Amino acid sequence: MAKTTELLKDTRKKTVDLHQAGKSESTMAPDANANSTLKELHDNISSLQNKHPEAFYVVAGDFNHVNLTNSLPRFYQHINIPTWGNNTLDRVYTNIRDPYRAVPHPHLGLSDHISIMLVPAYHPPLRRSRPTQKTITVWPGDADTVPQDCFGCTDWQVFREAAESEGELDLEDYTSAVLGYISKCVEVKMIMRTVSKNSRITRRDLMNDPQRAGTKVTKATISNTLHREGLTSCNARHVPLLKPVHVLARLKFAREHMDDPEEEWENIMWPDETKIELSGKNLTCRVWRKKKAELHPKKTIPTEKHGGGDIMLWGWTTDPC
Repeated sequence: MAKTTELLKDTRKKTVDLHQAGKSESTMAPDANANSTLKELHDNISSLQNKHPEAFYVVAGDFNHVNLTNSLPRFYQHINIPTWGNNTLDRVYTNIRDPYRAVPHPHLGLSDHISIMLVPAYHPPLRRSRPTQKTITVWPGDADTVPQDCFGCTDWQVFREAAESEGELDLEDYTSAVLGYISKCVEVKMIMRTVSKNSRITRRDLMNDPQRAGTKVTKATISNTLHREGLTSCNARHVPLLKPVHVLARLKFAREHMDDPEEEWENIMWPDETKIELSGKNLTCRVWRKKKAELHPKKTIPTEKHGGGDIMLWGWTTDPC
């Protein structure tokens, strides 16, 4: 604080001296006093620089034909446009090379000199650098409720006891173990949610989501996780392609005959048909499903009965079993 106060006092004094030096030049013959004026400017500025070598200095004014760089070669002039007619009379010198860029503006009042705005030539690196693309993983709105059933039955004391050694708790090991467990629970629950929404998803596709979030998993890990949850990879069963009207008609028929006696069903012939393809390949698809879920709509492949390149077989029976 004391050095700053000293610099301000010294600068005010030297500023008065510099102003007087400039004023004496403008009121005397330029050719006769240019050298003496430059010498006085040089002495005052050099004195300030010797006391405060790290300071930033700005010298501005109407220098007419006087060039300050002749006396102070380490000062640089930044006005490169005409300021009075076709001449550059107004100049700004600093002790740093190219810190500003001169922008012309209209004159003020009755002045015959234009105004100059000095714009910093430095641009932050952020403006000049090319934009970079970053991927941010955003959990869905109800993601915090996904692992609650997992956390509800967790004995958190186990992690604390595992991180204790001779009565002292290793906070780093404790934190690492808890965060790893939480990440694993969230990963498992999100995998199960993805499979429940799309049972035809492959293990490779299931690997992509954790990898985008920064977690590396293998196909074996995905398989073990699904197996522990009771899911296995099976071929999807082929079922007739039913439109909504067909589903409603079947449901209506079932409800109407739900209470019919067993003897009534023995008098009914049960037809069935099958198709044996002579060319082409039967469509197969593997899905993740639990036991007794083979006829779930999301885990089957709808088929249509049409001819061409196949043999159709049709038969019937009186015993539905």
